[in-house]
Amino acid sequence: GMGESSAEFKRVFESAPWFWSYTSHAHIEVAVLHLWRVYDRDPSAVHLRHLLEIVRDPANAHIFCREAFLKRLTDNTSRDSLADAFGTPSLKQIEKDILFCSNDNPLVENLYRVRGNVVAHRNKGLVVGEEVFYSKHNIPYVDIEKLIDEGFAVLSRCGGWFNATSFSQLPPSQGGKDFLQVLHAARKTLTDREDRKSVV
Repeated sequence: GMGESSAEFKRVFESAPWFWSYTSHAHIEVAVLHLWRVYDRDPSAVHLRHLLEIVRDPANAHIFCREAFLKRLTDNTSRDSLADAFGTPSLKQIEKDILFCSNDNPLVENLYRVRGNVVAHRNKGLVVGEEVFYSKHNIPYVDIEKLIDEGFAVLSRCGGWFNATSFSQLPPSQGGKDFLQVLHAARKTLTDREDRKSVV
């Protein structure tokens, strides 16, 4: 992401530090906001745990089984090999994924501790001691990346068990790198400006 480009585009970031700081912060906030939805605990909401529970539910065994899988992929010439790989959900993996999505996972517990005390509502006990709270319960970048990566892995497993579908966190055509075009353009603008000054 932009953090990995900080050295290469140092001049660009230093030319408008407040802008880039707000931009980076906004992207992180949106990512965390969506993680709260992905790892939600509300029984009436659709989230990863809900999807896993649908697959695990014995009442849905007629949907998540090899026979139903083969019917859904009737026109797929590779359906037999795909059924071998995905046709029968792994209950062991489902339980492991549910555990990851639960409060027993320290990453998820901390995610919701921050949400419940700072974001969804402001805990009155933190009005004065917010810095102390964040020193213990901040959400490091590495945790955000882990929750995103595992979230896509769980989603892909559920999609695989249904019809061999997988999900990628990158947009089509590697759109995740589009920000580099902005940085290149900004650097060129700075260089052109300096060249004009040197001529004058």
